[in-house]
Amino acid sequence: MASDEIVREGHQASYRFDDVLIDVQNLKLTVGGELRPLEPKVFRLLQFLVENPGRVVTKEEILQAVWAGTFVTDNALTRAITQIRKALNEDPKQPKYIETVPTVGYRFLAQRSLEPPAAPPPAAAARWRLPLAAILVLTTVVLAFVLNVGRVRRWLPGSSAPTAIRSILVLPLEGLSNEADLDYFADGMTDALITDLAQIEALRVISRTTAMQYKKARKALPEIARELNVDAAVEGTAVRSGNRVRITTQLLLAREDKHIWARAYERDVEDVLALQDEVAQNIAEEIRTQVTPQVKSRLVSAQRVNPEAYEAYLKGRYFLTVRSLESAKKSLEYAHKSVTLQPTSELFEAGLADSLLSMSLLYAAAPRDVLPQAKTAALKAIRMDDSQAEGHNALAKVYFSYDWNFPLAEREFKRVVELKPNLEDAHQMYGFFLSSMGRHDEAVAEMQRARDLDPLSPWQNRNLGSALYFSRRYDEAVQHFQEAAGASCEIQRCC
Repeated sequence: MASDEIVREGHQASYRFDDVLIDVQNLKLTVGGELRPLEPKVFRLLQFLVENPGRVVTKEEILQAVWAGTFVTDNALTRAITQIRKALNEDPKQPKYIETVPTVGYRFLAQRSLEPPAAPPPAAAARWRLPLAAILVLTTVVLAFVLNVGRVRRWLPGSSAPTAIRSILVLPLEGLSNEADLDYFADGMTDALITDLAQIEALRVISRTTAMQYKKARKALPEIARELNVDAAVEGTAVRSGNRVRITTQLLLAREDKHIWARAYERDVEDVLALQDEVAQNIAEEIRTQVTPQVKSRLVSAQRVNPEAYEAYLKGRYFLTVRSLESAKKSLEYAHKSVTLQPTSELFEAGLADSLLSMSLLYAAAPRDVLPQAKTAALKAIRMDDSQAEGHNALAKVYFSYDWNFPLAEREFKRVVELKPNLEDAHQMYGFFLSSMGRHDEAVAEMQRARDLDPLSPWQNRNLGSALYFSRRYDEAVQHFQEAAGASCEIQRCC
């Protein structure tokens, strides 16, 4: 059949070019007579490109035509184009059908034929004459679906995430600012979202350490899902402009790379903690995971923050992750600034305790000079809010490693794990504590949990290997030491 042949099926146009047939009515793509399944949105994107041949359609036009009313990142659009090219057997380096116009959009290159839909015959048209009451009812139902009144879409088949989601990865949020030094803001928002989700016991939440290894990575989401054994992923953007914060997120089934839900949030900086909590609540609700009343309460009780203090707090957390002597000093400097500007914040006090602990850990200060201060800050955070898990975690470390008050240390470790079951640092430190107490089987269980939450960390494999060694499980210990050595080599590019 010639490439310009027009095919009509029912009352919807079909498009043909080369051996490709796009059946609009039935949302079917066939190539060489073989059916190539596409998700509805991806099919609609292909249809939109084919309907605009020869001209560059901008990303904005595409998003308005295909994803109107829904936030979609450039990465999601790129993945959709990749799926189309794969279905069409197209080499992106030598495009035959879809040309990428960098930073602008896409152009459909092939010659195709189409025919507008024919009007339905009178008999068919007559079947659509409905009584006024029926039209009103139908309109109400349609509006309820579009506006999602009472979350009506949740009850439709295939309309929401399956109940099988038990693990999730928050991919590093993109910062949209052109200023490189504002990375700390997007990273801070990523950390905050992970921290909020980490409170949900029914969900395995991948740690920040592992998540950040995918920052600006080009791996496909299904590949990441296999590496980490996760069911779902969150991706999006975070930007601060003046006194306003805007976060956009979308939830995807990781193995299928399938979009489930997306939403944009915008607040004043003073309300950024409430914004973060709202995002976490919405994600938990969307994947139908069980959230205890205590966690729900914590996710609706966020205080307002001083914008300058919050910026200092984020910078303190940012430098805390660099793990060098100089970065530890910078982290402490910003942490002190945050609590000076807002001394009523339990979050900032817990951050100060962490920065003081880091000074000791990285030999930037003697333990006697900083750990008593860390204890004071941690106790202050807990007095302000006893559900402040990071405060309890810092206090547990001081009781264990400096005060040698082991009963109080264990009490605090248990409290942290209760408040934030997905905090890998707490499981790791509790594992060290249990090994020191000679409770080796319990230590192995805690180290295993830490590794499950932070699977790409060579240190978690090393720690698990140590716990197994002290438990006299030598073969398993050697396996994890070897995995740790391999992962460390890969990180340092020494293999």
